[in-house]
Amino acid sequence: METEFRGSKYQAAWLEAWQMPLPTLLFRIKWELGKTLGRHKGRYEPSRLRNEDVLGMFPLRERSSAGLLEYLRARDNVRFYFARGELPELRAVWQRRLPAAREKLLAVAEQICRHEFSFLGSRENHFAGEIDWHDELDGHGSWPRTHWSQIDIRSASRLGDIKRTWELNRTQFFVTLARAYVLTEDERYVRELCAQWRSWLEQNPSETGVNWYSNLECALRSASWMFALEMTLGWDGWEPELLTDIVRSLVDQHLHMFKDIIYSEYCIPNNHLLGDALGIALLSLYFPELEHSRRYRAKALAVMFREAPRQIHEDGVSLENAISYHRFVLHMYLLVGLLLEKNGVSVPEAVWQRLERMCTFIMHVRTPSGAICQYGDWDDGRTIVLDDSPVDDFVSTLCTGAARWRRADLKAAAGEFREEALWLLGPSAAGIFDELPAEPPTQPSQPHPQGGIYTWRSDWSPTAEFVLFKSSAFESHTHADNLMVLYSAGGKDWLVDRGTFTYNGEWLWRTYFRGSRAHNVVVVDGLGQALAHRAFRWLKAPRQQMYKYHATEHFGYAAGATEFRHLSPSLRHARSVLVVPGRYVLVLDALASARPHGYELLWHVAPGHTVRLADDGAAYTLDDEGANLWIHAAGTSDLHPVVVSGATDPPQGWHSRTYGHKEPAPTLVYRTDAVGPLFLATLLTSVNGSAAETDLRVSFAPPAESGEGGVRLAIRGTGVDERLCLPNPYDLVPGRFPGAQLWLESGGKRNPII
Repeated sequence: METEFRGSKYQAAWLEAWQMPLPTLLFRIKWELGKTLGRHKGRYEPSRLRNEDVLGMFPLRERSSAGLLEYLRARDNVRFYFARGELPELRAVWQRRLPAAREKLLAVAEQICRHEFSFLGSRENHFAGEIDWHDELDGHGSWPRTHWSQIDIRSASRLGDIKRTWELNRTQFFVTLARAYVLTEDERYVRELCAQWRSWLEQNPSETGVNWYSNLECALRSASWMFALEMTLGWDGWEPELLTDIVRSLVDQHLHMFKDIIYSEYCIPNNHLLGDALGIALLSLYFPELEHSRRYRAKALAVMFREAPRQIHEDGVSLENAISYHRFVLHMYLLVGLLLEKNGVSVPEAVWQRLERMCTFIMHVRTPSGAICQYGDWDDGRTIVLDDSPVDDFVSTLCTGAARWRRADLKAAAGEFREEALWLLGPSAAGIFDELPAEPPTQPSQPHPQGGIYTWRSDWSPTAEFVLFKSSAFESHTHADNLMVLYSAGGKDWLVDRGTFTYNGEWLWRTYFRGSRAHNVVVVDGLGQALAHRAFRWLKAPRQQMYKYHATEHFGYAAGATEFRHLSPSLRHARSVLVVPGRYVLVLDALASARPHGYELLWHVAPGHTVRLADDGAAYTLDDEGANLWIHAAGTSDLHPVVVSGATDPPQGWHSRTYGHKEPAPTLVYRTDAVGPLFLATLLTSVNGSAAETDLRVSFAPPAESGEGGVRLAIRGTGVDERLCLPNPYDLVPGRFPGAQLWLESGGKRNPII
């Protein structure tokens, strides 16, 4: 058992169990016992469906594979996102509106035809002949082809990181080959698609191998297969027997997901549960002829509609506190909702409203440079891949949202039309997008109080100042990043989240990237805000609190608190952030303990920058031209600054842009030891030109004699002499905010901030 808990493994297991709801704990015990005893092999027996049985499920004039192909081509009882009759028009719109997309699509499609794949940071994999769909993809061999319940994918002796194999077997590149055929009319791509499809079916019989292990993988695979089928069913070269085999496998996966959804309901009621419902709902809608489809659809929709208020906060932020999974869940609901609409089934308006807010949230957490603010787990996963955008590019989602809800601000954020909208909304999406004016939101700053994400920006230009402050609840894919601050200015993203790198790889790296040491927070005694336990669990996770958010054109202010419950006695950390537009951002940290502790204040600078220290501990970047970053920190205890990059013992100064990839990047660490109250103040500013010559400094000023309270600070530099008062964030409580303690004095004039 891999854990940061410093007691015995039995104590750790007890704490883990104690954190679970009782029904979940009892179900897990029963489930794991059944798996150990081999009972799952009996519960999930390989399908006995024959092709003849599948043909009997459809009202065919001729019970044959050719009859099934003819029926699926001609049926009018199912509507898809696009009609096959619209494909020529869709192709014409694509060629007219997206001429640059052709070269990229063909490059990707040709690579797939050569069986060249590189997933999640794995080595380049080239299958000279037939694809091995069970390959571990990192040179360690193939997963066993036995019943999925008997395969070890979790323990230390596992073959490797199962996510790589699963990424291959999501077969989302089947849609790429189908798109290449539709958009270029080159039959080579659909022939290759059919060859790979046949290979997959031969190697993955029902319930055999790791590709049947996870409902989520079955669901995502099924969604891609449906799109690939609808894009290519009009092709004259379809082999009827292959089509029947594909339908049989989809029926088997449909049955498997329905039988297994109970596990997700009890044990992983997050995106996995929604994924189960997604797969069941889509196949039920796509194959209404199956006698069980009505019952399965009712179950799946009940789950999705019931879960919507829990999985998506009222402010549009996903429950899981991870932007990658935010998009993941948004597309799950979009796929189901849009297909329901196409088939005349109403979707609760409250669900559509939350999905629209999810798109709005994405708009607000993109930095002025256009990059999305990474936070929480990031595994490169997407529900469906309908264009060739990079995995960290959210423009396609914004474009689809703009056309779906006819939002001028979402169009302005997207900036351009993307292919995804054509496949989800039909060829008319381009005209709808074009008719919209491009108008940025009137309010550049936005609180998301239920999700605990607060953003402030000076305007919507590419060089605007931008600050994100996070104080969110710990959930399944969250990182130990409460009170994290991200900062962008001058067209550059300066202070960033370090990413994820791995789920099932080395414990050392999984723990670093999701822990507090990889975020712009404070670490105490070398440990973060919670104890990492296994790959996805936390022990003694903190309760988060948000005290205040205030934004005007003149100031931005936010304050919150978190805990270190694993310390004895527990220690509380409170932080406030003050934004003074065009001048600086001030971060005030307050901690207190009756025991001595070692503290580290961390600021993670984006890769590609060089960071140097001035004599008094200020830090600055040395970019050749344009904007630079300046940081100065002060404390009520002496601070010892150091810049760390690429350290391994312990890991520090690493950045992960995508899953499986890491690179050295500078981290500024201010270290100090203290007993009792500790205050830390950090000044951040972007400088046009050389930051090495900047003399802006922050210091603690003597407390006022008038009894007004608050923490007094001074900001001084060339042409700058200001005094500030901020409420002590450690003393704040929800619902009561001492606004009189928050002011800025400059040129002898005191200005209240709130």
